[in-house]
Amino acid sequence: MSVFLLRKALQMLGECKLMVRGNSMEPSIKSGDLVIIRAKPFGSIALGDVIAYQSGSSVVVHRVVHQSDTAVYTAGDANVLIDDQPITPHKYIGKVEQVQHQNEEIERPVPKYKRNCMSLANRAYMRSRNSQPITIWLPKHLVDHYTLNLKIRSHVRYKIFHDPPPELLSGSMRNSSVGVSPWGLYPEECMRELLPRISNIFFMANFGPAESGYFPATHLLATVRIELFQIPKTPQEAFSQVSDTFCYMLGLLEEA
Repeated sequence: MSVFLLRKALQMLGECKLMVRGNSMEPSIKSGDLVIIRAKPFGSIALGDVIAYQSGSSVVVHRVVHQSDTAVYTAGDANVLIDDQPITPHKYIGKVEQVQHQNEEIERPVPKYKRNCMSLANRAYMRSRNSQPITIWLPKHLVDHYTLNLKIRSHVRYKIFHDPPPELLSGSMRNSSVGVSPWGLYPEECMRELLPRISNIFFMANFGPAESGYFPATHLLATVRIELFQIPKTPQEAFSQVSDTFCYMLGLLEEA
């Protein structure tokens, strides 16, 4: 169904069924499921709600994971990054409150889904106190263009990279590595939980799906959003936060 017809149906009927294609909302909503979209005001959206919004000529069904005064930010339950576009009232279509799974005739409420910091920490490898210091991996373009405070610290070492290390791509680093990004899905308190356990932090890499040429966020245990790192409106605004966030992250490491 086109975005125009969907909006028209919601305007006339107040709700509409749409078949989902894709796996980004698994396990809550699977490809082939029918979702029931209802016309609800943008101001009624709360964290954890599943909404439908317009992305180009397509309709996306994702969960709200972050809010600002003028927009909401979403992610699929199976994704590892916040969607990189703010959802404003203009893009918003409606709330997804029920789902009809394949081979079922009844409609069920969309399951709640919460990313749990403790369960994430339990998946991480535990670092012993006598182990190697935490390695902070820095993209070469970041070091070339921005001044970062890379002074020597006993508990930290730095590695500058151009391409993701082979160990990460092989999966052997997954349970010991997190990424720090403005689009990170886990909040700062999760970073504090994870620091005693992880061995690697990939800072401000160009995270995304590996098959599209990005740094492979799916090969990390998680992506974290430090509170100083606000969702940027432009690339220039994103990079203006880099130095402060980097220093703040080093402070977190000293506390851990």
